[in-house]
Amino acid sequence: MIRLPSQPLPIASPNPNPFIPPRVLFYRLRLDQSDPESFAGVNVVSPFFPQYAGVTVLEMTDAGWQEFNNNLIMFFGYRTPEGPPPLSIKPYYSEQIQIILADGGYINAQTVYIDNGSGFVTETPRVDYTVLGSSGSLSGARMLSILFDNVNAYRTVVISF
Repeated sequence: MIRLPSQPLPIASPNPNPFIPPRVLFYRLRLDQSDPESFAGVNVVSPFFPQYAGVTVLEMTDAGWQEFNNNLIMFFGYRTPEGPPPLSIKPYYSEQIQIILADGGYINAQTVYIDNGSGFVTETPRVDYTVLGSSGSLSGARMLSILFDNVNAYRTVVISF
């Protein structure tokens, strides 16, 4: 493509390979959406880390966040505190994700981002993860994004190839 100097640069696609459509998966944090205290997974927290360090396993749902479907998403994460003055270190959250699908698909992804939350639940609306490995029906995945509905506790996972 020839670009004239007066033309703007093309905007990069959020999908690394626009010829392969992204795969979209879903999960929710609550068993009962009317009860904010109900939790739809298993959360193991380390008592030895002052901010947060833990492992969370959740069963994924259909597109309407209703039926669980035997696909699993696992989070391994820890938080770092803000740096004390005079340091200006922000509070970071380091997460690794593994998705295990009932059809044998697998993905492993990781990220580090600034987040002011206190437990395993993020306070940001979206997080992008770098895929470290994938196989089966998720083979060739390059990027994973999670869109967080932090009001209703719904999550949308977008996997780009």
